Amino acid sequence: MNRADKLKALQDAFQGQYRLLHQLHREERKKIMPFLEVHGLVNIRSCSALLSDLLVMPTESIIDRKKNDYITLRDCLRRFDEVDPKGSYYSYNAIGSLDADSSQYDAVALNYIQIRHPNYSNTYLQGGTIADLRHYFKQSASAFDEHPFLLLSLETDLSRFEWYFKKAKTA
Repeated sequence: MNRADKLKALQDAFQGQYRLLHQLHREERKKIMPFLEVHGLVNIRSCSALLSDLLVMPTESIIDRKKNDYITLRDCLRRFDEVDPKGSYYSYNAIGSLDADSSQYDAVALNYIQIRHPNYSNTYLQGGTIADLRHYFKQSASAFDEHPFLLLSLETDLSRFEWYFKKAKTA
């Protein structure tokens, strides 16, 4: 925010309107957080039954720009089974979000936690729960968004993240 915007926020605050001041405070807090954002990664084929009623958006809908195609994970898996009746391979992934303040899903196990740093590099943590994800989320800049939420990526193939944990062979 430039100086004129900051003065406007202070003038509004003197008049009892604190929205701009709160926004300015959020932006300043974001700058000092050690992480930009965090995401939970879950294998969609073996995820917890607790997530079956979670509203998700299949990635196909994201690609096709169907903005309101939120369905339960259970219905999403049914949709995937229509594409592949054997269920051996789900051809699509899904994205879901959780209320950052709700502890309803804290016991759900995650395959990985992705942490994005201010320099845009990523760190991957193997295992953990949604409670652990929330712990890292509270240390991220995205926790200070106007509508904070925990993002879960429900993936069919997590092998692209396994390279991070394989031990490097030495000569």
